[in-house]
Amino acid sequence: MNNVIVESRRKPPFWMRVLGAGAINLLGLWLAGAMDLVFYRDRFSTLLIAALVLAAINIVIRPVMLVLSIPFILLTFGFFILVVNGLMLWLTDQLVPNFDLVSFWRTIGAAAVLSVMNLLLGGVMRDFTQRPKREVFELG
Repeated sequence: MNNVIVESRRKPPFWMRVLGAGAINLLGLWLAGAMDLVFYRDRFSTLLIAALVLAAINIVIRPVMLVLSIPFILLTFGFFILVVNGLMLWLTDQLVPNFDLVSFWRTIGAAAVLSVMNLLLGGVMRDFTQRPKREVFELG
């Protein structure tokens, strides 16, 4: 008898995705703060809240913004994604007290740092939060 193994992944609950993305954002915002791209008044609580708010914004609002900006993304060969990420940081700045962005270019720099962190750690976090589900089917 032949067996076929099918592996699929399910999306974790919203809160788990926010916590996973928040952990990556925490490291990225801390690194951006060390580079003087963002300011959080040297309080870990501000950094933690900003990371979680940014994660929620990236899960809910960012996909809509990316779809709406597809022509600009194509026209700029993908560089407009940094502007969209900077806009998400600006929205986080508006929602979180004591979290400050200084200028447009520093915001774009912080968005680039966060993009690199998500690129490096996103796959690891995805493997941690999205456990595979295996099903075995018998043929014949």
